[in-house]
Amino acid sequence: MGTIYNLEYDYSTENGQSIVFSKKDNKKLTADDLNAVQLKMIQSNRIPHMLPMSLEHIDLVTK
Repeated sequence: MGTIYNLEYDYSTENGQSIVFSKKDNKKLTADDLNAVQLKMIQSNRIPHMLPMSLEHIDLVTK
């Protein structure tokens, strides 16, 4: 587990390799922590040298 820009992340090898962000400032990550417009732009457009992004909400937990 590591931290970048106050976001905690971990690596996952389920269904391929992923980086999973789960906490911000030691609190569970919520949808309010994400900018909806920026998120849609990142999800809709392939950006060179950047991993594809997906968002998951399960049991009030955002990843």
